[in-house]
Amino acid sequence: MYYDEKYKYKMYLTFSGSGPNGFLPRKIYAAVDETKPFWVETVYCDFDPKEHIGDGIYLIVVRYETGNSFGRSPGQWYVEGVYNDSEEAIDIAKSIKDNKYTKEEYPVWKGYFETLEGVEIHKLVLKSILDVSLREDEDTQQVSYYDHTV
Repeated sequence: MYYDEKYKYKMYLTFSGSGPNGFLPRKIYAAVDETKPFWVETVYCDFDPKEHIGDGIYLIVVRYETGNSFGRSPGQWYVEGVYNDSEEAIDIAKSIKDNKYTKEEYPVWKGYFETLEGVEIHKLVLKSILDVSLREDEDTQQVSYYDHTV
């Protein structure tokens, strides 16, 4: 999800490479300390995250395979969006699984060589600011997984 007039608020997602297909969301923050180094994925949303600190936030991750005439590359991931309403997140995940997704005209998992592998919803507690000096355990809770291949 990219910045535009509707999705103008930023959140900062930390992740590790130890999850399924090499990507596991860990924590999500409303802000980062710009004076310190950090490694995060910036995600955009249509609500002010500073008003939802401490709340459960629902992150949709789409897994897909890509490639070309010479080979395939499974396990690609794309953060579709972040939502503060679990029902909205579930509806969007189902629309992706059922091939009825309309939020983006050309989603990355629907190209000529791309194949949808699955859709995940992760529940994360929104924290206020990323402090790189603290090492915390992962906070993600995978709420549901829609396996496209089953």
